[in-house]
Parts: sequence; structure tokens; C-alpha cells
Amino acid sequence: MVTTINANIREFLLGKRHMTIDIDKASTEFGEFWASLDAQGDLDTALAEFSNRYNVRRTWHPRRYHRVARRWVEQLGPGETIIDIGSRQSEMALSGQFSRRIAVEPGELHDHPEIEAVRSTWEDYEDPPQAKVITCLEVLEHLADDEIRPFVDKLFAHAEHVIISVPWRWPKGKCANHVQDPIGRKKFLQMIDNRKVVKQKIVGRRSKRLVALVAASTALL
Repeated sequence: MVTTINANIREFLLGKRHMTIDIDKASTEFGEFWASLDAQGDLDTALAEFSNRYNVRRTWHPRRYHRVARRWVEQLGPGETIIDIGSRQSEMALSGQFSRRIAVEPGELHDHPEIEAVRSTWEDYEDPPQAKVITCLEVLEHLADDEIRPFVDKLFAHAEHVIISVPWRWPKGKCANHVQDPIGRKKFLQMIDNRKVVKQKIVGRRSKRLVALVAASTALL
């Protein structure tokens, strides 16, 4: 097929004035093409267009806590809905077997045709659907004391299971954006109002994270 197309192009160009442009050298060769046509317009703007990147997807490189959370999500499926809170550029919402995938993030979201992007904070997200599982990774440590309880209550009001990750025993001041550091087991349980931790895992070497699968029940451990 390629041979036929190339043959047709050669046939079309036979006897016609033409020139070949190397797209990787467009910044120089397109100018020569422009001049050969005596083209009119803004050459600089035309050349700048070659620098624009379209339909580019950023490659997501999941960290250890992402991989643990994804494995647990896959074990919880299949289901109707998964919601990922604080998604940023991650693809957590693509984990497992779910009919509906929602990513909630006030900033820039990862663009994917299977993900419903909700540009909002979780607090301001109105009428979220019920989900089989909600993932909330590296979010709680950013919340003030009076924000945690309503945030967490809303998580469990809309999910059967919630997977949460937080920095594990990071010293206060290690990350300027972390309000809750240090977080150990006792503090984590307080943050989730002593809900039942089904399983947990501490991952990482220097900057460790606690990843926990928490049931919607408020039963004490």
C-alpha cells in the first residue's frame, strides 16, 4: 500500500515544480519554500506554528504508593464508579474495571477520553455520584484541622471503600505545603475518625507513605 501511495505521489509530481521539506528542519527549509512561492503573510508566525505541540499526552510515571493503590482498586472491581480526588496528571481513575471514571482536581487535569474531568476541589464538588471506591492520595496532609472532618465525612458518604495515602512520619517542615506532618498511626486514625482500616502498607525508603484501604463503616478498630 505504501509503495502504491509513493508511486502515485511521484506520478502526480512528475513534470511539476516542487521541493521537499524536512519537517525536522522546518525552521530553515520552510523559509526557502515560502520564498520560492513569493508567499505573502507573516513568516515568523508561520514558523512559530511548527513549535506548537498538539494532542500530546503527558506520560504518567506512577510511584510506589500509586502502584499499591491501583492493585487494591483492581481487587475491588468490577463496579459502577471510581472517583479519584486530587488527580493532577495521574491516571488513577483508569485503574480497575469500572463503567464510570471521574477525576476531581482544581488544577490541570490529565486529558483522557475515558475520564470525566471535574475541575473542582472535593469540598466544592456538588452532588458527586456514589462510588464503589474513591482514591484520595497525598491530599489530607494539605488540609487544616477544621477542614479534615467534613472532607473525610464526604468521602465516606459517597463510597463503599476509600483508599488514602499520606506521608508517613515526615518531620514537620520537610514539605512547606504539608499542614499535618508528622502523621503516624494514631494521628491517621484520628483523621479518618477511627474508621475500619481493612489493610495498609508503608511504602518508600526515605520519603515513606502510608497507603490504607478504609471501609465506610465507622466501627472502631
